[in-house]
Amino acid sequence: MTNLDRLSRVRPRNYYEEKRKEKIMRVTIDKDLCTGDQICVDLCPEVFEMDGDIAKVIVDEIPPEFEDVCKEAADSCPAECIKLQS
Repeated sequence: MTNLDRLSRVRPRNYYEEKRKEKIMRVTIDKDLCTGDQICVDLCPEVFEMDGDIAKVIVDEIPPEFEDVCKEAADSCPAECIKLQS
């Protein structure tokens, strides 16, 4: 194997960082739509909490172990104010 062959097999420096960013889930709440039902807080208090009558997100990135429950919270929200991004 030549040096050129070896270099062509090396991944770019930021390859893994970009792959990691692709898999990060984020969640937002449209405060104008939130009706304060607290379903999201009841399902996943590690990610959501109440701020008065409005739910808010308390983490920047959703830990992988909470992704499914965040999806459930978004699906269960009667106001449909929870938006997931990955």
